[in-house]
Amino acid sequence: MEEGEKWLKWSVRDGLWCDNKEVVKDKIRNFFKSRFDRVEGVSVRLDNAAFSLVSGEENRMLVEAFSEEEVKLAVWSCESSKSPGPDGFNFGFLKFCWEILKEDVMKAVN
Repeated sequence: MEEGEKWLKWSVRDGLWCDNKEVVKDKIRNFFKSRFDRVEGVSVRLDNAAFSLVSGEENRMLVEAFSEEEVKLAVWSCESSKSPGPDGFNFGFLKFCWEILKEDVMKAVN
């Protein structure tokens, strides 16, 4: 293996490992190929499915931006002390600092 190259090892069997670059690549390729290959005789078709169409008014409502009132109502309907999000802040923080944060929150949701 050249300096700077890092390759995975593949467990062959019974605690034996292979670190041959081409073998490992083939094993990984085959692993994922086996999970995403089409299964013969199985397919999903939606030819006869009856989908309801949305009206022009429903479509407009679905694509328009959220109002500040809608977003605030959603935030206030959440328990304040629930687990924080990926940013580390929970809904209690959002509620407490709403006047400071609402512009940024609105940009994020719209």
